[in-house]
Amino acid sequence: MAKLKHLFSPIKIGKMELKNRVEFAPVTDNFGIDDYVTDRMIKFYEDRAKGGVGLINIGYFTVNYPHNPLGIGMYDDKFIPGIRKLTDACHAHGAKVGVELAFEENYAKRRGGPFEYIGPSDVATRAGKQRPRPLTTAEVEEIVEQFGDAARRAVEGGFDLIHILGSAGYPIAQFASPLTNRRTDKYGGSFEKRLLLHTEIIQSMKKKAGDDCIISWRMGGQDFMPGGNTLEDSVKIAQWLEKQGVQVINVTTGWHDSGVPFIQYFVPKGNWIFMGERIKKGINIPVIVGTRIVDPIMADKIIGEGRADMIYLARPLIADAELVNKAKEGRFDDIVPCTSCCLCFDAWSRTEPIYCQVNARAGRELELNIIPARQKKKVFVVGGGPGGMEAARVAGLRGHKVTLFEKSDKLGGALNAAGAPSVKDGVGYFREYLIKQMKKEGIEIKLNTEVENTIIEKERPDAVIVATGATPIIPDIPGVRGKNVVLAADVMGGKKSVGNKVVIVGGGMVGCELADFLHEEKGKSDITILEMLPKVAVDVGPTLRWVVRKRLNEFKIKIKTNARVSEITDKGVKSVCGGATEVFEADTVVIATGYEPWNKLVREIEGKAGVSVEAVGDCDKIARIAEAVESGFRAALKL
Repeated sequence: MAKLKHLFSPIKIGKMELKNRVEFAPVTDNFGIDDYVTDRMIKFYEDRAKGGVGLINIGYFTVNYPHNPLGIGMYDDKFIPGIRKLTDACHAHGAKVGVELAFEENYAKRRGGPFEYIGPSDVATRAGKQRPRPLTTAEVEEIVEQFGDAARRAVEGGFDLIHILGSAGYPIAQFASPLTNRRTDKYGGSFEKRLLLHTEIIQSMKKKAGDDCIISWRMGGQDFMPGGNTLEDSVKIAQWLEKQGVQVINVTTGWHDSGVPFIQYFVPKGNWIFMGERIKKGINIPVIVGTRIVDPIMADKIIGEGRADMIYLARPLIADAELVNKAKEGRFDDIVPCTSCCLCFDAWSRTEPIYCQVNARAGRELELNIIPARQKKKVFVVGGGPGGMEAARVAGLRGHKVTLFEKSDKLGGALNAAGAPSVKDGVGYFREYLIKQMKKEGIEIKLNTEVENTIIEKERPDAVIVATGATPIIPDIPGVRGKNVVLAADVMGGKKSVGNKVVIVGGGMVGCELADFLHEEKGKSDITILEMLPKVAVDVGPTLRWVVRKRLNEFKIKIKTNARVSEITDKGVKSVCGGATEVFEADTVVIATGYEPWNKLVREIEGKAGVSVEAVGDCDKIARIAEAVESGFRAALKL
């Protein structure tokens, strides 16, 4: 494949020149401690700088007081020495570094009071959400000064660019919106007055950090809120910001409360470029776009077509710190593909350090390092799922002689069913990545080979990593072995087909995903999910869960909760729901009631003299792809 032409051309933002057009977008990483920069945080961003990123924008720094115990602060000079260590580490690898500034919206936290949102007006942005307390004029003026002070500290700490969080329905965006700004003081009313906070923040930063400080503004292409700002409104806001001295506009999507999916894998790739493209036509400063841009080839094409000046990436650079260098060198097969699983967002929402489904090192760069083994070993990996393939890959990189055994005729394990929906093609790309990396490292792969204890005793490997996965739980229900009953994994994997009328027993992630798949890609319209719990999709992370349930509703999938299946017949399913027995007709009944570890081999070879054994993935503990990958990675480091 030809090398990319546009993504790696330099660009100037104000007086600052970047070596390429890739920005690592700000993320709330939760790597801080009591608002201080940590070594963990420094290493995470240093690795992305070393990996070739032109501009690293680091967020979310609060200008007024603590955000959370794992956050980062810019409200006191005491933070500057740690910040300087962070920027120095990134500068050492040729990256420019920006800082995302925001003000904390839970004001009462600093006073030890009850939970309290603040905003321009007392307008709740979604049903059931607490109404914010309107900020007083004096409080808004205080915030303006705090932004100026924070910008001064940022410059002293070595940041090259000041990036303002003015999107997603955070307070600054609320001030700009006619939906949420109902103020009657100088900060509300006309278009210019709703943007007075923006104007004064810019003026304050230039006054205290220097008139030549470079300012970036992150704004939504539109709010996607009834009564909020439209795309044409956003064009006018961008034009206003340019007049005030902003030197680059970073165009993201809409408000978190809009009820519109923006980042999930259901959203088509490149879906939101049009907004940045429109804004770019209305201003003369560079425009950065991103969100659902998942690979450098697409990014290069967008720039080449003149639709944007730069591309911001977040999740793809969490998945692979070296993405930029690999792309520049044309090593596309070596790029770890982001699957858009949203686990990093889930961690953020729980106020936990972010992590990654496909990159066990993300956020753990100080502890998980692949170094050559002191003693080269003969290693058997049994099972070709995500945990087994990752273990084989890492063991191969460390110099061990590795043989991977897979009892079926295809590598991938749980990835094959998980990646069956076309919207989850990222999972399929990850499977292909692991296969190519194993072959690159010279891993011997033996398909259609089931390993038993006799083979271990005969071949005498130094170490065995068992990744035999899980087996479906077949509930003890009369009729569960009937001819019209199939397993979810077999349907997703293409081994079994279903009739026109389908009942799915089990409404967890697998059952819901299967219903979506059958409707969207197999054209089935009569689907019922029976779930014994009060809700479906309880094992799906919060970033995806609401979208999964929204789609099931839109597809008119019938859902029955608190349902205990009592019998399966050739006509369908009998279930006890609320004390009454109901019959659900079905041509096909699909079992999606979970899995249990398949660890027979582990029990057979544990304790054998001269052979170390390690169980990874589902054969050790039923979990997600992320845990399987991490366990495989860690097992290989122990060899």
